[in-house]
Amino acid sequence: MRFDIAALLVVTILACSCVGQGETAFSSTDLAKCMSENGVKVYSAFWCEPCQTQKQLLGDGWEYVNYVECGMQGENDTFNQECVQAGVENIPT
Repeated sequence: MRFDIAALLVVTILACSCVGQGETAFSSTDLAKCMSENGVKVYSAFWCEPCQTQKQLLGDGWEYVNYVECGMQGENDTFNQECVQAGVENIPT
């Protein structure tokens, strides 16, 4: 699995800001809620395998993610207009 260093850095920063002082652990649901509360959007597509892996990693927390579907029905590797306007060039973003 390929990890995007910038994305990992963002998640780490969010995780640190989402964990209160003195807390040592938080759940994937806590992380997803914190991401949403901080305005993070996840741009993904139904045909993206790494995206599906990320959904699985967040487990039950996925329902709290501000998710934007970039895939276009019947097409692979093509983004819809909403994602193009948001400047999405690669997914997951």
